[in-house]
Amino acid sequence: CALPEFSASGNFPSLINGRKDLCRWIPLASKYYHFLKEPIELLFKNYGVGLADIALGEAYFERGDSSEDSLILLHRGKQAAAAYGMLETEFAAIGVLVRIMVSQNGLEPAIALVKQFQKKAATQEKRDLYRAAAALLVWLALYSGNQDKVAQWMLNDAPNENNIFYPINHDCYLTKVRCYILQGRDIEAMSLLSQIKNYAEACDRIYLDIKCEILFAILEYRMGQDAWQSHMTRALTIAEHYRTFRAITEEGIAVLVLLQKMKLQTSFERSVLAETMQQAVYYPDYLMKAGKVAHALTETENKVLRLMENGQTNEEIAAVLHISVRTVKYHLTNIYAKLEVKNRSQAIKAAHQSG
Repeated sequence: CALPEFSASGNFPSLINGRKDLCRWIPLASKYYHFLKEPIELLFKNYGVGLADIALGEAYFERGDSSEDSLILLHRGKQAAAAYGMLETEFAAIGVLVRIMVSQNGLEPAIALVKQFQKKAATQEKRDLYRAAAALLVWLALYSGNQDKVAQWMLNDAPNENNIFYPINHDCYLTKVRCYILQGRDIEAMSLLSQIKNYAEACDRIYLDIKCEILFAILEYRMGQDAWQSHMTRALTIAEHYRTFRAITEEGIAVLVLLQKMKLQTSFERSVLAETMQQAVYYPDYLMKAGKVAHALTETENKVLRLMENGQTNEEIAAVLHISVRTVKYHLTNIYAKLEVKNRSQAIKAAHQSG
């Protein structure tokens, strides 16, 4: 006898951090997949179609494994879900596909994919999925530095945590925390993050807990509080245990300076640093307040300025951009000349004042 149908994915762009937390699945995902794929599809009927493929594809990506293996599984799960009209399951696959694109500097195709799905959700009058897709587009806007889109969402569509806190909105709330950080609204970010953290701890949401620790670390570092180190250490420890590699690296330039200031000892931690450095190169505007001075600079000069604003030394900037320290100094000379300043601190001040 089959169980009553229900959605295992919900309106989340993820299965691992969706309706349920599946972090414990990640280290042994391949083993679980072979045992559970058929029973899941048998028990949950249409709602089980594609779930195992999507979950395994997401686990591979989360661990930093082959993108090719992830893509094969995700597309297979997405196509199966679409064939059975399971739009929520399809959205979970799309969410992971978008993350893969972002990790490979494919922001534009990622945006196009979400917009295409959003139209589909609108056609089928799936309002919750439409809003979830809108929040995913805002997350992508954070990478591109599109502050107008962020501001519009915050003003008109972001969930209001001060009215009633709905745990089911935890993914949207994380996006809102990042928007608060971008806008310099640190106290509001800390308040919302504390609510998410309480929920994560009360309900044993491991992935959400890692994300909270990382965002707490970013906030406290920017606020000049030493507590960032304990949050970052805990995030790394949990992430390494469950192999949630991407939970950290996706925060890119916002978390890079923290990683560079820590004594990273394990191969996992060093791999996290290397991938985070790559994300910082791809998306130098992520969670960084935009300044008008950026328009006067070349792309590389803007990246150097962003990294400098973020607290990186010349040596660290050189490592991130894969250039020599001498080349960094050459770019700094050009930046100082264009901004009509004499040193590093004045350049940072000019960038902040132009925002």
